Amino acid sequence: LMTAGYAYPAIELQAPIGFVTVHLVVLGWLSLLMLGALYQFVPVITTRPLWSQRLPIASLLAIISGLTGMAIGFLGVAGIGAGAAPWLPAGGILVVAGFALAALNLGITLWRGRPLPLPAQFVAAGLCFLLVTGALGLIFACALALPDAPAWTLAILARGLPLHAAAGFGGWFTLTAMGVSYRLLSMFMLAPEIERWSGRWALRLSLAGVAATVIGGILGDGSATAIATAAGVVTAGLGLALYLGDMVRLYWTRRRRLLELNSKHA
Repeated sequence: LMTAGYAYPAIELQAPIGFVTVHLVVLGWLSLLMLGALYQFVPVITTRPLWSQRLPIASLLAIISGLTGMAIGFLGVAGIGAGAAPWLPAGGILVVAGFALAALNLGITLWRGRPLPLPAQFVAAGLCFLLVTGALGLIFACALALPDAPAWTLAILARGLPLHAAAGFGGWFTLTAMGVSYRLLSMFMLAPEIERWSGRWALRLSLAGVAATVIGGILGDGSATAIATAAGVVTAGLGLALYLGDMVRLYWTRRRRLLELNSKHA
């Protein structure tokens, strides 16, 4: 779609076809990839088997079906095809249901592995933001598609798109990737895996920063939103700095001198 000139950068990112492309990437590519990796990773870090071997396929089918419905709905917003209603809300409900099934399966597996090591705590926080991201997206779908959408959904839609992105990219993608890297990089580089104060504070500050940005943006208005966003960015930035310091420490304390290609990419 992008190379054919139907989507960004040929048109605005917030055009309906731009939303189709964005969600094909973040749902169809990134989220499915990360959920598939977590089905393998969470049992490793908890030393517990995955709670259900059947829920992943149900989650996959729900997300793919919902993504298809959302794509049709976004095209309907642009006047192409069958219209936005009921495709956008129905697709959003299916996607959120798929996320909820995945979070339930992984969450129970994490619960059974208590006390959770640091990487698992990052993953648990990331799963929470996955649900928040899905819930915000469903609110947007209702606001866009329903003819008499509630006023509060329209209010959130008016200021919520950056919050949707912050919860998804900052909370779901970034926190999960941080947690995975604490375990996998130490393993692949043969570096000592020691839970230090910096890792714990990297989680606390990053989590608090993204949460402050999202919650402040939803509940606040005007200057309050600006203050919450600024505080959230600074706090999350401090958490990321601590995390990057830990990654540098892993690199310099590694016992594997010649790194494999996957570690070089990371």
